[in-house]
Amino acid sequence: MIRSSFLVALALACSAGISSAQLALTTLFAANNGGATGGAFYFDVEVKLKTTLLALDCNFGATVGTPVGLEIWVTEETRVGKLTDQSLWTLVARDDGSSTSAGRDQATRITLEKALKLNPGRFGVALVAFGTTHAYTDGARVIADGFLEIETGDAMNTPFAGGINTPRTWNGRLIYGPKSVKGPFLYAYDDDTGAVHGFLLDKKTGVPGQLLGSPFAATGGGISCGGNCQTLAADPKGRFLFAATNSGLAVLRKGTGGVLEQVAGSPFAGAGRLNGVGTWSSGNTLLVFGVATQAGVLNAFEIDLETGAATLRPQAPEIGGSGSIGLAVGSDFLYVVNQNDAEFHGFAIDSSSGALSPTPNSPYSIPGISDPFNATLDAKQTLIAVNDCSDGDYGFATIDKTTGALLFPVVVSGASGCSEVFGFSSKGVFYGGGDSVIDVIASGSTLVGSPTVPAIAIDLGLVTPKGNAVYFIGVTSLHHAPIDKRLAVPIASQTTTLDSVFNDRPTGVILLSK
Repeated sequence: MIRSSFLVALALACSAGISSAQLALTTLFAANNGGATGGAFYFDVEVKLKTTLLALDCNFGATVGTPVGLEIWVTEETRVGKLTDQSLWTLVARDDGSSTSAGRDQATRITLEKALKLNPGRFGVALVAFGTTHAYTDGARVIADGFLEIETGDAMNTPFAGGINTPRTWNGRLIYGPKSVKGPFLYAYDDDTGAVHGFLLDKKTGVPGQLLGSPFAATGGGISCGGNCQTLAADPKGRFLFAATNSGLAVLRKGTGGVLEQVAGSPFAGAGRLNGVGTWSSGNTLLVFGVATQAGVLNAFEIDLETGAATLRPQAPEIGGSGSIGLAVGSDFLYVVNQNDAEFHGFAIDSSSGALSPTPNSPYSIPGISDPFNATLDAKQTLIAVNDCSDGDYGFATIDKTTGALLFPVVVSGASGCSEVFGFSSKGVFYGGGDSVIDVIASGSTLVGSPTVPAIAIDLGLVTPKGNAVYFIGVTSLHHAPIDKRLAVPIASQTTTLDSVFNDRPTGVILLSK
């Protein structure tokens, strides 16, 4: 049976509790090799933040339905040099007897008799199979998120004895849960594959771990925007997420632990393909505005707060033809960005009905901005910022509090060739990025700095409302960097990277506090 505690430097101990929030660190399920029945697989694990191991998914070679089992053995610091000396290993867990094989290259769930608390440290792991072979992949890999890191690996046909097959990559998934179960959450929309990726963020450090079950389906067809097209939004209370698709608006309900599920009837048709989406609410009215790019109009969907069903409103104001993409929505005004003519269409929002009317002298332009496609408002909704993908500049304009007209345009040069808007912190500091740099601009006109981050082309990102971290995405990777409290610039040397978590370039990213 499992020992009640495992008291070594890495501090791996047993726990009867199971967290309701579940995260998953996955290697792969694409075996090209395998061992003998009853063999063992070895890898190293680094625990970066205290968490709890709840279960595993394994790639087993046994026929579907075959009863299978697993033992977990650990050793201090590393497996290297210890594979043939069982006296250096401690048995800490085994399955609960309920597992049956899902077949090769499928996830066989291994539920443990008791969950395992994981304290920060590094240790070697041996997974000993019962009733099945391990199915694995040739070669070595390192797979990591903000909580855990897996370094593979070796295989043996007889546990702790005989020949060592190396290097090998374990095929499987560690399912774990931190103490925090209510968020915050980060979601990124990979529209090409019709998927919303979900991440739970550690409350103290902000580092991300991917939710079990992520990515979540958002059907309707990809729009292949290729950048920050602001294709993802959420209602202010965090009940629903909304994603732009080629067929209209996809609506997903957020459940316990941040899990997403499409509502009945989703996607809901608008005037064709959507790009930028944003939400507005007043009382019991929740609207989602969507930029119908090809139709050149702005759609408004009214959301049923119980079911999530979306009803298209008949009003569809024109927004300057087929180049409209980005959208910034405030409580009183909204603005649509047109990439083709570099104009910004402004609308006043009726405070009770949500009906739209053009703001004075709309559309607007910012001299020097020629290729904008995303925009954001500051927390006080007195300033709008837009990107420029032609030369990496940013455009800013003051919003007239009464009319919504855009006044006093200013252009600030960034440090990249194509800029992307991240957003404003609650203190009014603006963040953007592109070409491996993050631009920090204070008071809408002063470039504070442009620290270099991992060598990627930044597609999109966001800054937390408190201004304590930035999250940014480059093609298939997600990055997190804390922000220096005094200087207000990201600390590039402390960047956390989750590689290969997306299938293609996401086009929308949002942060939910719970």
